[in-house]
Order: sequence, then structure tokens, then C-alpha cells
Amino acid sequence: MQEVADRAHVSIATVSHVINKTRFVSDDVAHRVVEAMDSLGYHPNRIARSLRTRRTDTIGLVIPDAANPYFADIAAAVEHAARQIGLSTVFCNSAGSADIERHYLKVLSEHRVDGIILVGSGTGDPSPVTALNMTIPVVIVDRDEPGFTGDSIHTDNEYGGWIATRKLTELGHRSIMCFAGPDAVMPSNERVDGYRRALEVAGLSNYISIAVGEFDAPSGYRLTMQALTANEPPTAIFACNDLMAVGALSAAHELNVSVPDELSVVGFDDIDLAQFTVPPLTTVAQPRAELGAAAVNVLATRIRGEAGAVTSSVPPCRIVNRHSTAPPPIATT
Repeated sequence: MQEVADRAHVSIATVSHVINKTRFVSDDVAHRVVEAMDSLGYHPNRIARSLRTRRTDTIGLVIPDAANPYFADIAAAVEHAARQIGLSTVFCNSAGSADIERHYLKVLSEHRVDGIILVGSGTGDPSPVTALNMTIPVVIVDRDEPGFTGDSIHTDNEYGGWIATRKLTELGHRSIMCFAGPDAVMPSNERVDGYRRALEVAGLSNYISIAVGEFDAPSGYRLTMQALTANEPPTAIFACNDLMAVGALSAAHELNVSVPDELSVVGFDDIDLAQFTVPPLTTVAQPRAELGAAAVNVLATRIRGEAGAVTSSVPPCRIVNRHSTAPPPIATT
């Protein structure tokens, strides 16, 4: 450290403050210290520094499905927001399993991350966070966890389901089928609640029809094949995520059912793929970047030891009109 101080023409104490961020140092001085460290190949021992500061400047992120573009977008937003404030992010994929989720929460805690952002599997009861008695800050994103009373960030999924279904009822559809995700997943249940409310408001309670599957394209394909080959097929489908909607479009194409002329399809999430389907998918957009940034903001506040309510603004869901919806071909009864 003495060589770094000599090269930068500062004291050893100033070098220490730059490395450990323990006192304000001007940008010019900090730049000279960093340049001196780089030229000398000096790399401070992160573990030793973390023992002194009780911080690792690292957070953990656990998501349920790394292959799902929605969760991948949230992960990218978290990493970007964390990097802007000097935090590194360790990613873990729970594969929708409460056991794997519990394992990663334990591993992250043992590796002394400063806090964790969790997009839960929704299958643990009680929440793994509660069961493990976590002593570091945890922020839940996108869904509630049973028994967890800490900070959570999510959008109004019920409202999203309502505006998606209202879009279809305003076009004149009555026979609107809802493709729901797994029963244990809270966001799906809330979107279904919005679907129900929209039909009730439109006086179409008798037309409520819900099929449960997985949040993936094969499930949307299978449910659509079943729905469109039934005696009374729907004229519209509201899929509770975009991947299910992509599967629905594929099945309709295979059955020579024209979208949107004969069948309207609305998705949920507005993943990047939605604008490139044939036809481009009308869907409900979730503010993924804002969700990730809000979660990092709340977690950073807790890491600093601040208590009390934390305000993080997340915009509401909104409908994105593309070309997969149109009035029904004929009036339904």
C-alpha cells in the first residue's frame, strides 16, 4: 500500500479511504490512487476488506426460471441498477423449486452477500425466507411469499388481467377463455381475478372459462388445441403470460384458425418476442426495468441500516395494442 501512496503522492490513509470508501476523497485524488493501483497491479483483498467493513458490496438474486424472458429482463434490470451504485450481483436459478430456492438462499447468506432480491417460486409454505430466519435484508419481487412480512415490490396483476379482458369485451367478445398459470403462483391467480371482474362488469359472468397450465409455450399450445377443437370454441383467449400466448398462436396456425379474424389472443408481460410473433401480439406490459430498479433501491436502503417505510414508485401495467385482436367474426350467444 505504501508503493501505491508514493506513486499517487498521497498518504497511506488516503489510499485506505479510497479502497474502503470510508471517507470522502475528491475525484482527482481517487483517480490518481486507482491509476497507481492499476499500474502496480495492486488488488486489495476483498475478503479481508469485507471483514473490516462488514460489507461485501455484493447482492444475491434468485429467480424461478432463467429461461423465461420476463425473469431474464428483471435480472438484467437488477444487475444494471445494482452496478450503478457499486454493487455486484450473484445470480441463482431456483427452477421453480422451493427446495432449490431454500438451498440458494442459504448459500448466498453463507457467502456473506449484503442482501438478497428474491423472485420466489411461490411453492413454499411457509416462505423459505421465513423458514431460514434470514438475518440479512431480503426484498421479494413479483409475488408474495407465505408468512413473509418484509419488503416486497410488485405490479397490480389484478388490474392487468382486468384491462386485458376489458380490451376483448370492448371489441365485442363474449366467449373469452383464460389460460391461467399454476394454482400456486400468486401473479397468475391475481390476473385471473382481473379476468373474472372484467367479465362480471360486462355482464358476462356466465361466460367465465378458465384452463390451468404451465407458464410456457407448450402449455399454451396444448390448451389452445383443446379449446379450438371443442364443440363451442372461444372467439378470444387471454393468456396469463406471453409464452402461453405464443403457444396459442402456434396452435391456431396449425388448425388454420386465422388470428385475429377468427380468434383474438391477448398475452401478459410484453416480452421482446411479443412484437415479432405472427401476428404481433397484443399484450399487457409490465414495467420490468422499474421493478428491478425499485427492488435494488429498497434493498440498498435496508443494507444501509435504514428502517421505516421505503417509497419505490412502479408504474402500473398497460395494454400494448398490436395485431392479434379484432372484433369477433360473428356475434356469440
